[in-house]
Amino acid sequence: MARPSMRDALTKSLGNEQKAIEDRFTRAETVLAIAEASRQPAEAPRQAETPKAPQNPKPLPQIQVLRRTFALTEDEYQLIFAIKRKCNLAGFEAAQSEIVRAAVRQLSLASGEQLLEIISKIPKLKPGRRKTK
Repeated sequence: MARPSMRDALTKSLGNEQKAIEDRFTRAETVLAIAEASRQPAEAPRQAETPKAPQNPKPLPQIQVLRRTFALTEDEYQLIFAIKRKCNLAGFEAAQSEIVRAAVRQLSLASGEQLLEIISKIPKLKPGRRKTK
């Protein structure tokens, strides 16, 4: 009995694989057709009206940016970077200053009691710069 050549064996194997793939696609198309038929017809998606840009847009007022320095503990600094990572995973990038500004805006919405509770949990730090040797 003669052994089949490597080429014949590979050709037969590839043929069998191609048949298996075609069979999988046929079964998947059948399942999808059944699922599509069982779905109730949905409303046609509404086209969002795009607002037309005004002919003479008014220039936006310049916002004055203030630069300030402040002290953070290492844990608070790490929290900022954890929030940056979450933003990146969500698909957008946020700068450290944007994160701090967002936190300040959220704190401004808190009631007096909530604000007192939050601020009382923050450790007091010595004002000023650390002495370097």
